[in-house]
Amino acid sequence: MPASPPSRNAIRCNTSGTTNASTCAHSTRAKPIRICADSGMTAIIRHQRQRITAMSKPITPQQDSAANAIPWEHLPDAAATAATLVGALAAFWLPLPLHSLWLALWDRGVAVALTVVLLVLCALLGGWCNRRRTRRVRYALLGDGLRIRRGLCFWQEIVLPRSRVQHLDLERGPIERNLGLATLVIHTAGTRMHAVRLAGLKEQRAQALRDALLPNETGARDDAV
Repeated sequence: MPASPPSRNAIRCNTSGTTNASTCAHSTRAKPIRICADSGMTAIIRHQRQRITAMSKPITPQQDSAANAIPWEHLPDAAATAATLVGALAAFWLPLPLHSLWLALWDRGVAVALTVVLLVLCALLGGWCNRRRTRRVRYALLGDGLRIRRGLCFWQEIVLPRSRVQHLDLERGPIERNLGLATLVIHTAGTRMHAVRLAGLKEQRAQALRDALLPNETGARDDAV
């Protein structure tokens, strides 16, 4: 049976006097090793592409709502009314210091008219801003404490763990008493004289929140101090 012709690598090794057996073995195995490395690198690149594609998928509304499933509660309509009155009264007096300056620059009638117009504008603007701010307030009573979200231009979310609560107060001003509202004041541990206020609550709801935020165990308050 005729022998098979020698391969090209074998001929090169036999004709070269300086090439040894290890060099021949290396030359015959270089191409398969490179192919295996290339195939492994291709598999790694393919895996990374699949991972990036999976991470770049947009979050569906169902997933977003499930992640942020917090039972937020709104303040009652009476809270917006009280906030409008408080904001209007607070901003009503802002132009009064300028009245004496206007009297020195213009006639008395012009100064009085300008002051009245600015008083009305400031009252309307202050009431509107405070009403909008109150409409944006949200709160949620959870198992571990209370969360408050508020802010008109910049949102602020406050987390109050039940274990950090030291004592709670209820305040009622003249406007709140007439509208059946109350302000819940939560004093927390960790900082000196630190308190969080949640105004515009119904009296029954404020009392319920006060009772729910009390520590369940007597030792929880001692641990928070």
